[in-house]
Amino acid sequence: MHLAASQQIVKYTTLKFLGSGVFGSVYLMHDHLMNRDVAIKFVENQNPAAFVAHFEAQILHKCRHDRIVAINSVDVVQDTNGQHYAAIDMEYVPNGSAQKLIETDHVSIRKSIKIAIDLLFALGHAHRQGILHRDVKPTNILLAGTRGKLSDFGLSG
Repeated sequence: MHLAASQQIVKYTTLKFLGSGVFGSVYLMHDHLMNRDVAIKFVENQNPAAFVAHFEAQILHKCRHDRIVAINSVDVVQDTNGQHYAAIDMEYVPNGSAQKLIETDHVSIRKSIKIAIDLLFALGHAHRQGILHRDVKPTNILLAGTRGKLSDFGLSG
């Protein structure tokens, strides 16, 4: 799904494109009903009757933890061409990814260890819930202040 800045979708207004992966695109959007900025991941879904794109949202809900990106909701939306998408409404983590940090700044050993510890807490919690992430990499570790948060559970099982 390609959205323009200021484009309105249900209760959200597009602020900017954040990135994309194999399964979807993520936008920073403003939720007018809750008056907050959120990250919305749009995952294409060919058949809304057999809706499987919501699986990532269910996993995020099951794995609620302070070191895992929070899920707010998931809904089915339709674009102007009639294509259906899962719209996964998630916590917006404004400091970007560990990948961005690696590319733009010197990362001290202390900071690296802190992020690794946060990641291990997140993975340990997910594993206790019976969830295997399967896609741990710097782009899927988001930074919220000094805390690392695991994101993108699209390949989880």
